[in-house]
Amino acid sequence: MNKATSQQIKQKAIAEGMRTLRRDGLCKVLRGLTTLSEVMRVAQQEETGK
Repeated sequence: MNKATSQQIKQKAIAEGMRTLRRDGLCKVLRGLTTLSEVMRVAQQEETGK
């Protein structure tokens, strides 16, 4: 991925099985390891790319 944008790299990584911080957090919420509010607090900027 020569000269790929960060968004292109992220999409490729997800396509190859990478889990985003938010998705991993949600899995942990379902397993009872953390709370939804904690995941949203920590991973709130993931969607906006900040």
